[in-house]
Amino acid sequence: MQLILIIILAAFISVLLIVHFVWRRRLQFSLRTLLLFVTFVAIVFSAIQSWIYLNTARTTWLDPVSSEAEQLTPKSEIIEKEGVYTAKYNARNRDLHDLLKIMMNANLPSGSKSKMIVSGDKQQVEFEFGERKPLEDRLSLLMANDTIMPGSFVIRGRIVDSSGQPVSSAVVDLMGSYVYINHFITRDDGGFLMFMTPPANSGYYLRIRYDNEKHQINTRRFTLDATKPEMAVLIQVK
Repeated sequence: MQLILIIILAAFISVLLIVHFVWRRRLQFSLRTLLLFVTFVAIVFSAIQSWIYLNTARTTWLDPVSSEAEQLTPKSEIIEKEGVYTAKYNARNRDLHDLLKIMMNANLPSGSKSKMIVSGDKQQVEFEFGERKPLEDRLSLLMANDTIMPGSFVIRGRIVDSSGQPVSSAVVDLMGSYVYINHFITRDDGGFLMFMTPPANSGYYLRIRYDNEKHQINTRRFTLDATKPEMAVLIQVK
């Protein structure tokens, strides 16, 4: 970082010297002088681009219907152990709280040994039942209603570190002309779901705060397009 700043400063000073030299010569400069000027401008531009790159997360946008994008949100798997059935459900397209309200209003049979642990910020719920059928009913109901709401945008993603390990409990904010702050947190697998209703526009970017918010990094800017409400992204922090 310091090296890049030094390069920028040196290039800027060089450009000023060339401009001063040309001005003193009353704009009577040679082709060689012009080439030097263009070279130094290119150096400044390259240094600025390098600085921007080093201060942004490596961002890979995926086709939301691709197999890679599907892997960003783990599918529910029912696990049986000693007569107890457990499963986690990760919301894919809308607020988990809305889905749970629909489930509660459905008046499904409660079953025995039932337990429900909700992690609202991570858009994840964990069920535990003494029988398999009540659990299957709830998972089926959640999946059937987990659709993108009209006028909404959905960004599903995963955050990993430089070694490819998941970054859990990171805060993901939408920044730009419209912001969503402190709404979305990554799961243990680094995955996250953002469901929002900002206006379609360019210039948005994601801000990631991780390691107990000791570190912060942004993605490059992107566009929210009303014709493409579903997006998927893989983000690697430095």
